[in-house]
Amino acid sequence: MEQNCSKVEDTSEIQDVDFSAGVSSRQDPSQGNFVNQDVSGHDIDDTNYYEDCINTTDIALDSRHKEPASVQTALSGTIADAESNLCEYSENINSMLSTKSSTLNDIKISGNITDTESKLHEYCENIKSELSTQNSTLHDIKLSEVCSMELGSDVYFKGCKWAPDGLCLLTCSNDNVMRLVNTPRQALEQKWDQLPPESVLTSCLDVREAEIIYDYAWWPHMNSMQPDTCCFVSTAKDQPIHLWDAFNGQLRASYIAKDHVDEVSAARSLNFSPDGLQLICGFAKYLRLFYIDKPGTSCETWPTRKHKKAAGQRGIISTCEFSPDGSTIACGSYDGTVGMYSAKNGEVTGIFRSNNRGVTQVRFSPDGNRIYSGSRMDDSIICWDLRYTATDLFHFTRNVNTNQRIYFDIVARSQSKRDAKIEDVLVSGSTDGSIRFWDLAECLKTDVKDINSINVDTGLRHQAHHDCVNGVSVHPFLPVLATSSGQRHYESVSYREDSESDGSEAESQENCLKLWHIEKWTK
Repeated sequence: MEQNCSKVEDTSEIQDVDFSAGVSSRQDPSQGNFVNQDVSGHDIDDTNYYEDCINTTDIALDSRHKEPASVQTALSGTIADAESNLCEYSENINSMLSTKSSTLNDIKISGNITDTESKLHEYCENIKSELSTQNSTLHDIKLSEVCSMELGSDVYFKGCKWAPDGLCLLTCSNDNVMRLVNTPRQALEQKWDQLPPESVLTSCLDVREAEIIYDYAWWPHMNSMQPDTCCFVSTAKDQPIHLWDAFNGQLRASYIAKDHVDEVSAARSLNFSPDGLQLICGFAKYLRLFYIDKPGTSCETWPTRKHKKAAGQRGIISTCEFSPDGSTIACGSYDGTVGMYSAKNGEVTGIFRSNNRGVTQVRFSPDGNRIYSGSRMDDSIICWDLRYTATDLFHFTRNVNTNQRIYFDIVARSQSKRDAKIEDVLVSGSTDGSIRFWDLAECLKTDVKDINSINVDTGLRHQAHHDCVNGVSVHPFLPVLATSSGQRHYESVSYREDSESDGSEAESQENCLKLWHIEKWTK
């Protein structure tokens, strides 16, 4: 696998500010500088005047509490009036940038101050450049396909996950094979123009399970520079949980769960703890906790419901994840509920209903205060605040009309190294072949009284595939998005020999893995 990697610094595109001329000016040959005239015809020294204007703009831009006024500001009259109007105009700039209701491209000045154009133009450009890097919107996102890999017509992908170090990508398919794909060197070096057109990805390692694969996960501290850390786990039908070596594909260890008749019971979901020392696995009405350094049958067994009349999760635990601090485990069940369990003893700390459909994925926010869930045959990704679970916070609409797991991913960011990370963008696949993006940072600014009234259709939609997009994964540090497509297609039954429906359905099938370069996205 590739060893070199570098971080990316992305910038947002700055739009031009349009200014119109309005003040007559003349040049004093003896002085060598410009001299302005006000409406009375008196001369004003430009040096002091420019400094006063810029100082006034500085003070105005520090004020963040005034309502936006008219964009068109007439700067006319005396210099005192011009400075007052310039102060009001500066407040308008700041208000519109903070509310994102307009951009500097929409602002035009008409009046009698021409010689301030250069300095005010430069000053406003610097303001917008600084603010745009902190408050980039989803309208700046642009995707361009980098490379791809296709499978046969009878084989389709079931998801993809980047390695924690970002040097390789792990995929799963319905032929019971997990394929390891190296990140292209040009992508690691961010030399996008050097990638050949229609570049094709190839797998560097294939790991085959005996039966259909239910779930898989990377070890959280995987680092290609340390081969001992390069491993991942998988669970398959009627098989123990397997720990695989990511370099040579050899089996390192097996973790065996047995049922009441002493037969091997397959886990339906699994995930590592943040420290990588524990492995939580979901079964039908049970959770089992394995310790990585103790392979075999040694584990802790926690029932999701102690008896039939007790509250708890009844169905198969189809997805599970540790909270960022490792104290709580979130589990989604096919009975449509999301349960919270203590990581110390497996005690139920809370259960809330997602919907009447089976939950296929749960994700914690980076700060651990919120949780996101997606379900099969359901178009909503639902967000809850764990401090108040009586009602959900948001519903993000996507297109899901299949029983297979449709993955979503969360992009986190932090204002500084000292600040904790918060979710920034939500990315999800859909069965209509599109990728959906939502601005979580903007949603979290919503007042409590506006909860459940957010228009989630304002997200960005990009048509990426011709078939179901079941896997999405954002690179850990590069502006690269991995997507996988495919689903099971059944031949339509037709009683007419001249039926033309089969040909049109075959054209919509696509079993492909694609890497996308994300442009104009500040992570």
